Amino acid sequence: MENAKLMKTLFYNGRFNADGKRMRAVIDREVSNGQDRYRLWRKCGVPDHAYPQAENDTHLLYLELHGYLASLGMTEYSLIYESGRLPAIVELYGDMDGREKHLSELRKSEQAYTVEIPKALKIEGETIQRLGREPAHQADCIKKKMDEHISTYLEARENGGQTFPDFTEISVP
Repeated sequence: MENAKLMKTLFYNGRFNADGKRMRAVIDREVSNGQDRYRLWRKCGVPDHAYPQAENDTHLLYLELHGYLASLGMTEYSLIYESGRLPAIVELYGDMDGREKHLSELRKSEQAYTVEIPKALKIEGETIQRLGREPAHQADCIKKKMDEHISTYLEARENGGQTFPDFTEISVP
C-alpha cells in the first residue's frame, strides 16, 4: 500500500479532533511558490467522490498543519481549476472585464455559439489546466484559501461569536 501513514485530522465529524483520531493517508505531493511550502496528502482506500469528473477527482486533498491534516475541501481536479482560473484569465484577457468584453465581441458573430465561443472556451480551459498544474499557482491558491479561513475565524473571535467561526476546513495555524 503506497507508503500509507496514520495521520491526525484537525477536524473529525465537523468538530476539533480533541481525541486525536487518525486516518490512513499517503503523501500526494509538495507545492511551493518560493515563499510558502505545503505538503498535500490524500486519504487511502475508498474514493471520496462516487461520481468523479476525471481520474484526479476521486480523493479530497488534505494540508499538513503542525502534525495535523486539514481538508482543503477539494480534489486535485478542483485544485487545478481554482489555481489556474485567475492566472489564465489574466494571461488571455488581462482581467475579468477583458474576458467579458472578448466574449461579448464573439457573441456578435453569426457562428458565435457554434464555433467562436466554444473555441475560445476550449483555449481558456486548456490554459487553466496548464497554469493550474504549476506548483506555484497551487501554493498561491492554498495560501489564499487559508488566509480567508483564518480571517473568518479571527473575525468571529473578535466579535464574540456574532459570526460563524469557520471550523469546517482549514482554520487557524
